[in-house]
Amino acid sequence: MKLKVRRDLWKISASEKVIDTPFFLEDFLNNDIIAFGDYGEGDIRKFKDIEELEGKLTQKKQTKHSFPTAKFYMRFRDDVNIGDIVVIYSRNTIFGVGYIASDYYFYEKDDLGKKYYRRGIPNRRKVKWISKQQIEDERLSVLRSPQETFYELDKKQRNIVLKVLEEHDLVC
Repeated sequence: MKLKVRRDLWKISASEKVIDTPFFLEDFLNNDIIAFGDYGEGDIRKFKDIEELEGKLTQKKQTKHSFPTAKFYMRFRDDVNIGDIVVIYSRNTIFGVGYIASDYYFYEKDDLGKKYYRRGIPNRRKVKWISKQQIEDERLSVLRSPQETFYELDKKQRNIVLKVLEEHDLVC
């Protein structure tokens, strides 16, 4: 199956640190999700705006640098649409490419109904993976900035990613 480029293109890191194989990669690919952790604030649907969430994060993280985190939380919740494209990325490598397949949800229970944060990544969206192949390309270093867990690609980044995916016969 090939990717039909029709909507926004997002990048997510599957770990907190830049490493060769992202920590949550297996979770993402095997469970058809993208996700990230939390600092104890819980389901972010309860926050009306970025300022309210930033206040909660500042309190929980005990830091004054919570705005970037609050910003990507809210973008993940509000700005991503079903059908948008997402790539899992680290260093110069794409590990997966797929379509967003659900709205935001907060995963907090296991099959037995116990409160449970699966490996610390309760903020989620379902994904229909088009490719799980590892694609290494020096041009993908353009995705290193900004160093945020989740963000929408700008025009330059988007063009480079699409060119690389096209060269791997993943775009139609």
